[in-house]
Amino acid sequence: MNHLKIELENYKKWALTQNWNQSEDSNEIVVIREAPTNKEIHLLLDKFEYLPISYLETLKLFGLSEFTYDCYKTRMLSPTEIIEQYELVQEEMDFTKGLRKEILEEDGLDFSKFIPVMAGDGQDGCWALLNIDKDSKGEILYWDTDQAGYVGDIFQNIETFILESLSRAKQNDPLRLT
Repeated sequence: MNHLKIELENYKKWALTQNWNQSEDSNEIVVIREAPTNKEIHLLLDKFEYLPISYLETLKLFGLSEFTYDCYKTRMLSPTEIIEQYELVQEEMDFTKGLRKEILEEDGLDFSKFIPVMAGDGQDGCWALLNIDKDSKGEILYWDTDQAGYVGDIFQNIETFILESLSRAKQNDPLRLT
């Protein structure tokens, strides 16, 4: 997992050479931030009871870092933001009547067991949702509220999602979080 920060640095070097990069401050392309404190992480555990080890390990290494592709930012959410935005994500799921039940029956996904862990700058649109079911190994669901019933983009864990995001951005096909 130590390669995550190396991959972020490689991404930054690549992004600085791209014509979409109009940033006057190259430090905005990749921002490395520390991980939340144990006290902050316990806020999540108090609220949700379980967090997969793969998430906690990546959070410790990646911290609350962020990276940008063109005008799209991908950032790790703080524990406070996760708690605040959990309800928003749940409301988005319930916007279409019967969708939650349909996804549970057809795909076996209990949407109440998914929390937002990565987002862009907005508060709705596309999310990286962490599966916090006790049987989960930390799978990530890339969820686009415009295609709320589509749940096909599932990643093994948060590290895989971050690496795929960086790789796809370099191919000019980013996993956009808004």
